[in-house]
Amino acid sequence: MKSLYQRLAIDGIKRHKRLYIPFIGTTVFFIVLINICLSISADPLTKNFFGQTTIRTLMNLGSIILLIFALLTILTNYNFIQKNKAEESALYLTLGMEKKHLVKIYIYELINLYIKSIIIGTIISAIIYKLVFAGFLQMLDTDMNVLETGIFPTIQPLLLTALIFFIIFALLLARQIFKSRNFSPMSFRYQAKAGQKTPKYPIATGIFGILCIGAGYYISLTTQNPMDAFKLFFLAVMLVIVGTYAAFSVIVSGVLKLLQKNKNFYYKKSNFTAVSGLIYRVRNSAKTLASIAILSTMVIIVLTSGFSLYFATSEVQEQMFATDYKLSFPNTNDIDLFRDEVDRILKENNKTGHIWTYESAVLPVDRDGTSIKKKITDDQSMDGSQIDMVFFVLDHDSAYDFKDNDVIFLQSNDKRQIEKIEGMDLKIKRELAEKYPTPISIADISINDKDQLIFKDPKIFEKVIRDFTPKWYGGGYETVNNVNFDVEGNYDPYLRDKLWDELKDNMDNDWFSLQDSQVDRNDLLAVYAGIFFVGIILGLGFLVSTVLAIYYKQLSEGIEDKARFKTMRQLGMTDREAKKSISKQMGLVFFLPLIFAFAHSLFAIPIITKFLQILSLNNVRLYLMCLISVFIAYIIFYLLTFKSTEKTYNEIVLE
Repeated sequence: MKSLYQRLAIDGIKRHKRLYIPFIGTTVFFIVLINICLSISADPLTKNFFGQTTIRTLMNLGSIILLIFALLTILTNYNFIQKNKAEESALYLTLGMEKKHLVKIYIYELINLYIKSIIIGTIISAIIYKLVFAGFLQMLDTDMNVLETGIFPTIQPLLLTALIFFIIFALLLARQIFKSRNFSPMSFRYQAKAGQKTPKYPIATGIFGILCIGAGYYISLTTQNPMDAFKLFFLAVMLVIVGTYAAFSVIVSGVLKLLQKNKNFYYKKSNFTAVSGLIYRVRNSAKTLASIAILSTMVIIVLTSGFSLYFATSEVQEQMFATDYKLSFPNTNDIDLFRDEVDRILKENNKTGHIWTYESAVLPVDRDGTSIKKKITDDQSMDGSQIDMVFFVLDHDSAYDFKDNDVIFLQSNDKRQIEKIEGMDLKIKRELAEKYPTPISIADISINDKDQLIFKDPKIFEKVIRDFTPKWYGGGYETVNNVNFDVEGNYDPYLRDKLWDELKDNMDNDWFSLQDSQVDRNDLLAVYAGIFFVGIILGLGFLVSTVLAIYYKQLSEGIEDKARFKTMRQLGMTDREAKKSISKQMGLVFFLPLIFAFAHSLFAIPIITKFLQILSLNNVRLYLMCLISVFIAYIIFYLLTFKSTEKTYNEIVLE
């Protein structure tokens, strides 16, 4: 038999289904997303992936981010529910209940919500997991059988998720008990009617917020180095988040007051009620609207970055892995000897190969307009990514078409030019790197955006290397010999090991590396596909949180405005005029965060594109195309969400 408190808890959930159904839905959604990430990480098939460590790390990282976000979202939403039920709690205390009885109602309520959420979330996870996993395998371009390990995910991730959300719901209970420990019936009634607290010093807070946003934008616009972007990105993000929360109300209120001063606009019936209502709403709900702006920005940036990386995979693979294999070793070893050795080993294994050899070096330079010269300043404390570096190459096999030129300059972007090498009279031919595919590859991500100078004369190359080697390099600089080769026929996963065993005895204890491009391509694909997949998952999490924030905002506005619109209708406002005023007010209120989100996303372009260069994505045009596409899709999604939640508001206000 159910106890009184259990019945009260269940009846309360049924009575306030407008509040609880979205809460359960959001919790279920986060449970499913976390289950999927943890299940992919724990799936036995993952052990057979190229880049399995990377994939598991990304999935676990995605789970942690989702968990943090789920905790914040669920805590915020449960607080909103209890605020709107505060009158009910006050009534219970007035009728003679004690606070310990309220605690029992909270316990039964949360147990009921937890059980429903976990059961529904676990069932959905079990049903859709293999379908989602199959989609992920498709991204990895693998033909593994997704049903090889059964039709359901492993049980451990599901149990771990259930435990995690049990802890979250326990935190909800502890927070609610702590929050209401000193509440009286009057305190509960005050809580029900209270809006969001406004800052004590609004002008100072607003100025502080604007300065924070400006500082974040400044960091984005002035950061030129990819590693600096990596270091400063999260600082810029925090500045913009803090600034948005602090300045949202001040910025929007300032715009609305300017509209108030425009008498021709303000003193129209629909505009008067809309603008005056907006000023009240923005002051009363600035934090919620700022949260929607920040969530929207996260959705746009995460999805844009994920799509950009995934669509750039083939381009980056071709840039980094121009041939099937790459052998690199010090120039103290004879490059022709190793060319012949590679050719011999391939023939012994019944393989036909195409071989190219070249010598390379990466050195720092100083620039004087379109001229480069030896770097004089001692920057040895800085890492290579913070110094202007140029990739020098001596072409042994005429892989490039020099014609009557001495040097080919492969331009990494159209902002940099090299027309002269100081101290030498050389004819330099300029080419765009992306339009000049060759068998000479740059497999180091950190130098993928560096200019390349290709030489055909060994004497000129040696002189340039000697002249450009800085003093702080000590006893000189050794160039690197490279033997790149393609192999005809099907890929042989054992060929690299055969080559390694045969070649290592000829190295005289020197270092050497042998790169299998098929393995490295798959590793890179695992990184990009993993980031893309986790980006989609996080984007969905942010989207759901945004939808819920909008829904609860509409709901709270409806509850607060019901009496106000009832009075205005009694004074002569028709339902048609009321709906028109509501549509104008709510439209302006909920599209204000979108303006902030778009501004943040646009100002983030410089630092995001620099940040993505660390992952070898140098195609800014692709990023902009993805950004525009995400913008359009998000506007449509946001509009549909607003229209669907506006119905709830109208039903409450005009009932």
